[in-house]
Amino acid sequence: MGGVIVKYSSPNLIEDLFKQAEKNEDIDKIIADFELGHKDVKEIAKFVSLIENEELKKEISTLLQGLASSISSSDDAVVAAFKKLKGAGFKMALLTNIGWTDESKTKTMIHIDTTYFDVIVESCKIAMRKPYSDIYKYTLSQLGLQPEECIFIDDLKTNCVGAEQLGMKAIQVVRGDTETALKELESLTGVSLFLL
Repeated sequence: MGGVIVKYSSPNLIEDLFKQAEKNEDIDKIIADFELGHKDVKEIAKFVSLIENEELKKEISTLLQGLASSISSSDDAVVAAFKKLKGAGFKMALLTNIGWTDESKTKTMIHIDTTYFDVIVESCKIAMRKPYSDIYKYTLSQLGLQPEECIFIDDLKTNCVGAEQLGMKAIQVVRGDTETALKELESLTGVSLFLL
């Protein structure tokens, strides 16, 4: 969802966050706890406040605040393209690493029109997350499709690699460049995705 359907005002921020998580286990654990549904937004904020290393605390707080404020709006071209694919008979799934926004763990961060998706898979609801194979396999089973029948689109390279390792074709949206990604999707599907 984020970085593909939902535009970030600062696409580099997400990339930076995950690069730092690869280098720092504390950051990685915070992201994992959130995306796997173990902790909601408020719990994550509390956890960050307990970190003794002031430099690390500041870094994580800045990244989390930036992430929360960097989401701007839906990418109309992407939404239109996905609706065209749905209209052309393609099965559509929304597979997103996302967390709970409330302590009762009943509301997630999805705030877009999801009516054109056949399947919606939210990491916090099933305690699985990209780029690990279990969440891709789960989504494929929900769609009733094999990996080689699918095209996976994501803004993070690691998530694309995870999909490709199962046999899916993956398209990466690099730093918000959805136009290039949609051109590749158009080529793979044979469906005209741009208005003439």
